[in-house]
Amino acid sequence: MIAPKIGPVRPYGLFGVGLMKAHVDLNPVNIVSFTDNQFAWDLGGGVMVMFGQHVGIRGEIRHFHSFQSFLGLPIGSDTKLNFGRASA
Repeated sequence: MIAPKIGPVRPYGLFGVGLMKAHVDLNPVNIVSFTDNQFAWDLGGGVMVMFGQHVGIRGEIRHFHSFQSFLGLPIGSDTKLNFGRASA
């Protein structure tokens, strides 16, 4: 995450790569299950507006996308996960 401080406003951008669970069950056995997982990346950005040293508000938009292949090699299943999220 890159977030330069410009007065009380902090715009930021982020990029991540990791493992995305396609299905989550709140059963202790299923939480550690490795089925329905996809290698994925996310890209997003947003802004934080600070009202004090430790208090502020934040809004962001992110896009998540699963890898189907990497450098021509298949990764994971053929399930395509592709969605966006906005939060405040």
